[in-house]
Amino acid sequence: MKDNILSMLGLMRRASALAIGYDNTADGLNSGKVKLVLVPSDASEKRKKDVELALRGRNAISVNLPYTADELAEAAGVSGCAVLGVKDLGFADSLLKKLAETDEEYAGAYEELHRRNEKAKRRRNETKKYCKKNQREGE
Repeated sequence: MKDNILSMLGLMRRASALAIGYDNTADGLNSGKVKLVLVPSDASEKRKKDVELALRGRNAISVNLPYTADELAEAAGVSGCAVLGVKDLGFADSLLKKLAETDEEYAGAYEELHRRNEKAKRRRNETKKYCKKNQREGE
């Protein structure tokens, strides 16, 4: 399962769904694009505190991963990173689901993110339905 999770990070990178490094992740949080912040197991206390401060007032979730920064960097195809930010809600949902399957510690974060993902899907479908209705009435 570990390889599955790490390979998923590589897929996210290729899909441009990752903010790599603290600065890019913080920028993504400020713009509302980052939905999930991934912190490696060997992150310093200062970096963890920085992430905590960046998350204040933001609609994102942070999880401490069981992987080191080197493992995350290798999976993402970069030379080093202290933090990763997932910008796509679907990818974030899938990643947390896999983590929750391996460790109960991630179950609460998965449930919250899954609820948000379902809400976003519902909104997209309602918007599509509304747009189609307006197109029919406007003809």
